[in-house]
Amino acid sequence: MKHVFLASLCLAAHLFVSAQKISTKLELFDGTWQVTMQSLPGEPGKFAPPKTNDFKVYDGVGNFSHIIYVNNKYVELSKGTIEFTSDSTYTEKLEKHLAVPASVKEGKIVFRFLDADTFLMKWSLNNLSGQEVYKRVK
Repeated sequence: MKHVFLASLCLAAHLFVSAQKISTKLELFDGTWQVTMQSLPGEPGKFAPPKTNDFKVYDGVGNFSHIIYVNNKYVELSKGTIEFTSDSTYTEKLEKHLAVPASVKEGKIVFRFLDADTFLMKWSLNNLSGQEVYKRVK
């Protein structure tokens, strides 16, 4: 009986710590972020300023919107939820994406925080991929 109690206690502690890690990650992303640099297609490791004003808005519970400013108006390009799959990756579960077929439901994101207000994102969606540097909008 003592072993069952200890195993239950260990499992509860693991679940609590895991929930804290996910919550902490969500808090890191919470807010509005703007793309400041994008990788150049066909030129690995080379970046340039973006051609559009791209923003990602994350909330503290795992929802996001990808918004672009084009033709003097804001357009929601995609939206959905994020699910962390490791300390440096998350999956976007897409509810909507204007630029890709409706059959696409997930995009894989690899991220690395460069500081508290800057992160590098490597994304892949179907046969498309790229890298972007995001800065927190204050």
